[in-house]
Amino acid sequence: MLRGPGRYLLLMTWWIWVFLLIDLLSHSLRQHLLSFLAYLVFFFCTAGTALVLNRLEARMQRWSRSALAGRLLILAISYTAAMLASLCLTAVLDSRSWLSYFGREAEASFGFLTLHSIVLYWVLGLTVGGVAGVLRRRAPSR
Repeated sequence: MLRGPGRYLLLMTWWIWVFLLIDLLSHSLRQHLLSFLAYLVFFFCTAGTALVLNRLEARMQRWSRSALAGRLLILAISYTAAMLASLCLTAVLDSRSWLSYFGREAEASFGFLTLHSIVLYWVLGLTVGGVAGVLRRRAPSR
């Protein structure tokens, strides 16, 4: 999980860990156990996606053979899949009243930033991939 493309996928969730730390410092784990369940869902979905990604890499070596743009595309698709799976699962858990949001509405949770993070990572990936492609074309050939 901490090798290959899976490690980068896990690093892309840095912002969720920031919210987890803030909530751990602000709220008692014992009193708000159901509120922390959403973080667990996001962790397991992302870790599961990272494991699948690494297994696919071990079999197909797509990541190792790809240039920067290909790697960014693999990460963007994987991140999107992990985040959408996490959102769907938390929506199901919320509909069954198995989640709590520290006494607030669900709209105040970190999960509502997930779609924004997907768009942000796609824009960053397309920008970096495009700039890298332009620079590669302009580089003097030997």
